[in-house]
Amino acid sequence: MSNYNLQNFKNICLLRSGAIGDIIHTLPLVNLLSHKFKNKKITFAMGRELAELMSYAKGLDQIVPISINSNIFNLIKQTETLKQASDGQFDLFLNLQPNWKTKFIAYLMKPKQIYNYEKSANISPYQISQGLDLKQHAWENFALTYFHELDLASENIQKFFPLIELPEELKQNSLNSLGLNKKEKYLALVLGVGHHRPHRAWPLENWLNFIELILKKDFSVSQIILIGGSDEEFLAYKLMQSLPSFARSRIINLCGKLNLLASAAILSNCSLAIGADTGPTHLASALGVKTIGLFGPTSPTRHSPFFGIGLSNSEHECLKSCSQKKCSKTLLNCMESLKPEEVWLAMNEV
Repeated sequence: MSNYNLQNFKNICLLRSGAIGDIIHTLPLVNLLSHKFKNKKITFAMGRELAELMSYAKGLDQIVPISINSNIFNLIKQTETLKQASDGQFDLFLNLQPNWKTKFIAYLMKPKQIYNYEKSANISPYQISQGLDLKQHAWENFALTYFHELDLASENIQKFFPLIELPEELKQNSLNSLGLNKKEKYLALVLGVGHHRPHRAWPLENWLNFIELILKKDFSVSQIILIGGSDEEFLAYKLMQSLPSFARSRIINLCGKLNLLASAAILSNCSLAIGADTGPTHLASALGVKTIGLFGPTSPTRHSPFFGIGLSNSEHECLKSCSQKKCSKTLLNCMESLKPEEVWLAMNEV
């Protein structure tokens, strides 16, 4: 960004629709903007389904629900709502999801300045193993896109954590509703990744072996909590049916039983969360929970947890060219090859 006057940025808007993980990766940028531009109003236009949870995100002054998957007439109507929220006109409009619809909204908004996000290359685990890692997390990519002169990517974002801070009463009520004790050590396992990109998921057999490993070796874990949406209900059912009765007694299956805010409340009470590259995993990290991310076809550099580590098998052969939304490999794939023992060892590193 060049030729700008910081004092003119009194009213800033960010636009990003999409899944919870996509929004969470923008939150360090939100906090950096709030920190750098004192006494400024920051508005975030995002999906309505995320508004309740994100009302607890730091750095945001206002959330305006918006749906990008709408016809042009509905987009115009939503733009009018966003205009009303701008108190006249936005000084700066950051389009974090550039496509023709978001650019159309930005055009109708007529802010003083518009900047469209430019995504850097998604570095694969294989490229990382070859020394081609750009060492750039998604939030750094956002920061570098917009504010080169301010050098936001060099800032220590740890001072802003947790990025989402839930009230203690809400967290305690979530425990009470399940008969849990705040003093106990709970381990959250994010079983699935939804149905859009199933090749990002850790296989059921790996989860089963990992749980058996935990129950044999880690007696400090009070209970294991399974986290997931409706897409994970059958997966959780299969897992529970495959475990012996003594193991099932130490597991609380919450897949498909909680909304997003309730899931966040439960995650915030856990001492550790483990999951693949999916929303609840990133949510746990944003809540300040130590997190282990399991990566295969996506980059651990770009999407690693803010608090914790990202694991991947960078030596897997097919990662050389993996850019697919579905895995076509019929033999051992990159997520299957990430062994339970590796995850177990990583628990001692976070």
